[in-house]
Amino acid sequence: MFRFLSLILLAVSASALATTDYTFADYVKEYKKPWKVGSEEYTTRAHTFATNMARITAHNLRYETGKS
Repeated sequence: MFRFLSLILLAVSASALATTDYTFADYVKEYKKPWKVGSEEYTTRAHTFATNMARITAHNLRYETGKS
């Protein structure tokens, strides 16, 4: 049982890493966004980005495990 759970944890970690290699800083740089680090706009958009990445990661995990 422990071995099975370890494999699941490994799969989840690998999936999360594959999705989260792209950061908000990468996005800002790639699309030349003018937001200043620490500004209200930057903070709000960083939060939205993190929320969306979490949703994408969860969706991808469900798909990879055959639940979506």
